[in-house]
Amino acid sequence: MTLFTLEGDRHRAMLHEPRPLAPRSREAVVPDRIVLESPVGEFVLSDI
Repeated sequence: MTLFTLEGDRHRAMLHEPRPLAPRSREAVVPDRIVLESPVGEFVLSDI
């Protein structure tokens, strides 16, 4: 099954462009988790 073909002299080129196969709902927006007014912050370091 071919979704998209290149025209003309470009038929030997590879196309790596994601194409949606079906409509989907929009992803949820992640709210900011920082407080810009705070004089200090938190840094988490994990050795996985």
